[in-house]
Amino acid sequence: MIWQKRHDILRSPLYPWYPSRSREDADRDSWNRPRIHATRKWPPMQEIGKRDRFLEGCLVAGLVLEFFLLLPVPWHLGTTYYDGYDYLENARFIAGVGAHYDPIRAPGLPLLLAPVYRWMAWTGISGDDLRPPHVVLFLLSWGFLLFLYRFFRRFHGGTLALVGVALMAGNRLFVHYVPFVMADLPVTAAFVLLLAYYDPWGPCSPLRQVGVGILLGVALLLKYPAGILIGLLALYEGFAHLTTAEHGKGGGAARLRRWGGVVLIGGATAFLVHAAIFQIRKGWGLPETIRALLWVFQEQISVNNLAKGSDTFYEYAYDLWKILTPGVALLFGVGVGVACRRRTRADLLGLLFGPGFILVMTLAVAFKEARYIFPAIPFCILLVLRGIEVCFPPLFERGVGRGIWRNPRRVFRGALLLLLLWPAGETIGEGFRLSDPFYRIPFARNVAYAVAQETPGRIYWFGGFYVRHPRSYIFSPLDEYFYLYHVGPKTIRFYLPERRIEAVGYRRGGRGEAEGPPFLPDLARLMGPEDTAILSLEETYRTSTLPERIPPLFALRLRFEEFQRISPVSGAWRFRSDRGRNLHLRRRDDGDWLVAGDALPRSELYLRLPGGGTRYLGPLPPLAPEEGVALPPQVPAALFHDEAEIGFRLVFHVYRPFLPSGTMRPLASKGEEEPEGRGDAPQSADRGAHDETTRRQEERRAQEEP
Repeated sequence: MIWQKRHDILRSPLYPWYPSRSREDADRDSWNRPRIHATRKWPPMQEIGKRDRFLEGCLVAGLVLEFFLLLPVPWHLGTTYYDGYDYLENARFIAGVGAHYDPIRAPGLPLLLAPVYRWMAWTGISGDDLRPPHVVLFLLSWGFLLFLYRFFRRFHGGTLALVGVALMAGNRLFVHYVPFVMADLPVTAAFVLLLAYYDPWGPCSPLRQVGVGILLGVALLLKYPAGILIGLLALYEGFAHLTTAEHGKGGGAARLRRWGGVVLIGGATAFLVHAAIFQIRKGWGLPETIRALLWVFQEQISVNNLAKGSDTFYEYAYDLWKILTPGVALLFGVGVGVACRRRTRADLLGLLFGPGFILVMTLAVAFKEARYIFPAIPFCILLVLRGIEVCFPPLFERGVGRGIWRNPRRVFRGALLLLLLWPAGETIGEGFRLSDPFYRIPFARNVAYAVAQETPGRIYWFGGFYVRHPRSYIFSPLDEYFYLYHVGPKTIRFYLPERRIEAVGYRRGGRGEAEGPPFLPDLARLMGPEDTAILSLEETYRTSTLPERIPPLFALRLRFEEFQRISPVSGAWRFRSDRGRNLHLRRRDDGDWLVAGDALPRSELYLRLPGGGTRYLGPLPPLAPEEGVALPPQVPAALFHDEAEIGFRLVFHVYRPFLPSGTMRPLASKGEEEPEGRGDAPQSADRGAHDETTRRQEERRAQEEP
C-alpha cells in the first residue's frame, strides 16, 4: 500500500467520521448527537506526524515578501474611497480638530483613528494628509493575521493554521483593502475575536459574557450591518441547545438569558458610545441622540429598499469564487461537504458564519459588493482547511513506500504549493495594480486646492459623483465599485474644511459624452463673480456601465458685464459696457424687441430694472456682428420708454477642465479678459474633453508633479 499508516492516521481526531473510530468519541465531537455534555468543549486539533517545516518556511517567506511588497502602498497612496473620506472626517471631528460629523457612518473606525489625528495636530502634520491613517490601518490589519493564526490553531496544527493565514493574506479582497480606510477588515477582526470567545457549549462566566457583549458592541460600532451577527448568534445557541443533553429539560431559558445578556451589553455599548460622542462634541442630550440613531436606522433601511432588484442573487457566490480562486474554491466545496458529514462544533462554526453569513447577506442586503462578505472569509477558509485535510492526508503522516512514493508528503506538499501559486499570483498582481501611478496622484486634493486658489467665494458642486479608475479596473463585472474611486462634495470639504461646499442636484439629461459641459440656465441667481462651481454632470458610472471615455471634471466661473444706455432714441436703444462692447435694442415691424450688437459668445441675458432689480431674459446664442435675437414675449413693453433707466447684464460662462493630475487647465493666452469661445459649451468641450488614451498619457506625465 502507498500509505501503510493510513488506518492509524484516520483513527486520529482529525478524521472523526472514520468507521473504526469509537462511537463514544464520535458522539462527543458531533453537534447533532443529544449525548453531548454542555460542559465539554471542542478539543483543539492535534498535529499528526511531524510538522512540515519546509511548507511552513515557504508560507512564512511568502507572507514576509507580501508584507514588504505592500508596505510602500499606504505611504504613497494619494486617494481613498468616498466612504473613507467620511470616516476620516468623522475621526477629525471626534479628535477635536474637525468641524463636520456624518452620523450615517458608524463611529468605530473614527474612534480608532482619532488618536492618530490628535498626534498629527500635536506634531503639526496637515489634517488632510492620508498617509498616517493609511499606515496605521495597514499595520493593524497585519497584526490581525497573528491573532487569526491563533484562532486557526485552536482547530488545526501549526502547518494548516499557517496555510489558513496565507489564504487570508493572499486573497485579492485583503490585499486590495488593507491599505485603505474602510471598516470591512476591522469588523472582520471583531467577528473573529467575538467568536473565538463565544462558546455556546460551555459555561459562560459573567466576566466572559461582558467581554463578548462589548465585542458585539464594537462590531456594531464598526459597521451597522453587523447587527446580522445577533441573529446568527441566536442560531448558534439554538444548534448548541438541540445537540446537548439538556435538550428538552429546560436548558433553553439559560441559553436565552446568556444570548440576551450579550445582545443587551452589545447594544448598550454601542448606544453609550454614540451618546458620549454626541454629548461631548455636539452638545446633544438623550432625546437628540435617540432621534439621530432612529434616523440612521431609517437611512440604512431606505438604502436597501432603493437598491431592491439592482443586483443578481448569485453575485456573492461569484465574488467568493473570485476571492478564493478556482482551485481553493473547489477545496472549499469539499470542505463544506465534509463539514456537513462530520458535524463537529468547529464545522458548525465554519458553516454558520461562512456560507450562512453570505446567505443572510444575500437575502438581507439588495445592494451587493464583494467587501460586504469580508467577515465570512475567515470561516470559509476554516472550511477550506477541512478540504485540505481530506485531499492531502499524506501531509500529516511520515514518509513510507518506494520510489517516488518513498515520501508521499513531498508529492502532496508540491501539489499544495502549486495550488497556492494561484492565490500568490493574484496577490502579486494586486500589489502591482496598487503601484499604478494612478494611486499616487492626489486628484481630489489637487482639485480642492485649485478651486480654493481660484476663488475666495462659495464653492458649488453640480451633479453626482465624479468617477476615476486605474488602468486595470475589473475585479468582477458584478461588483460595481471595486476599483472605482468617487470624488464629490464631501471629498472637497475634507480638504477645505473651512470653506462651505454646497451640493446642487443636476443631471445632464441625455446629452452625449463628447459635448462637454452644458450651458446651465440662470446661474447668476445662485452664483456671484467670486464663486466657483465644479461640474460633474454625467451619471455615476458603475463597473458594468463604465464608458471607454469619461468626460473631464470642469470648473465654472461666471463673468458679469454691465451695459449702460448711452443714446435713447425713439424706437432704437444703444448700450455700452465698460469693456467697450455695444448692444442695440430696436423694435421690429411686428412689434417685438430685437437685441443685436457686437460679436458675442454664448451668454445669459438679464434686464436690469430701475431700482437695481434684474429679470432673467434667457440665454443668448453666439451672435455675429449686428445679428439680432428677439426678446421673450413676457418682457413688458411698458419698460421701454425714453425716461426708463434700464440696462442689460450679460453673464458669460468660463469653463476650465481639470487635468488627470487634478490641476486646473491654464487659461488661453488671450487671458480671462476675452471670453470669446469659452462661454460656448461645444467650443469648450472641443478644447477640454479628453479621451481615455489622452487621460492615461497625462497621468503618466503628472505622476512626478505632486
